[in-house]
Amino acid sequence: GISLVGDDIVNQIIARRPFTSVKDFVTRMREDNKTLIAKNKVINLIKAGCFDELEGKPREVILREYISSLVERKSRLTLQNFPALIKYGLVPDDYKHERNVFKFTKEIRKRKDGNGFYNLDDEEGILEAWYVMHIQKQPVVLEGVSKIRMTEWDAYYESAMNKVRPWLKANAEKLIDDIYNIEWNAEWDKYCQGDQLQWELDSLNFYHSGHPLTNCGITEDVESIDDLVENDFDGHFMIRGAMVPKMKLHTIMGTVLVKDKKAN
Repeated sequence: GISLVGDDIVNQIIARRPFTSVKDFVTRMREDNKTLIAKNKVINLIKAGCFDELEGKPREVILREYISSLVERKSRLTLQNFPALIKYGLVPDDYKHERNVFKFTKEIRKRKDGNGFYNLDDEEGILEAWYVMHIQKQPVVLEGVSKIRMTEWDAYYESAMNKVRPWLKANAEKLIDDIYNIEWNAEWDKYCQGDQLQWELDSLNFYHSGHPLTNCGITEDVESIDDLVENDFDGHFMIRGAMVPKMKLHTIMGTVLVKDKKAN
């Protein structure tokens, strides 16, 4: 058994064999333009070694290539990508105000009143407070609601973004790489941490190709916990003229397979 891979998926795989590569597998494991197998299940199949012979590559390479297929590399950057740049901390502080103007605009554009105004009516009063502090103007108040005229604010927004656009264009290639690397690493960290032995434990619930303690380099007389003797002594301490037994200590090595999430 492979974790997350149930009988239904197994039968779908059998019905579509043979496959020529991971890419071919993913392409053909579809029906009515919908995937039959989620990416975390494909990853577990790779972790378990199901594609080792098919691809003829190290398992890590197969995983890396599959993760790369999941992450889209942008072909160009526009202001539509600005939220991602903000999210990943890629907009320098030189454009801190423009960054905040963008976030503010995104929020107030959800609050059109239908009469040519944006409402600043969030419960906490954050929108109005930000506008007054950073734009240094008072909003108009209509029927008890603070508002700003859409045409006025949109012009201010365009002026602010015109300061960002040259930076975006000049740094597009590097920013595209930065976004790709951040998103790629996020996928890898979520699904593929560890080494091949850890991947086997994740997917098969046992180590198949070896054991992480095999080459640890520590040699001891005790090979099994069954060899330990209760109340075994290793000489004595002399404390205030008295002989006190010194308990014999052993280093016990192992791997944690299950963690009690309820335990402190």
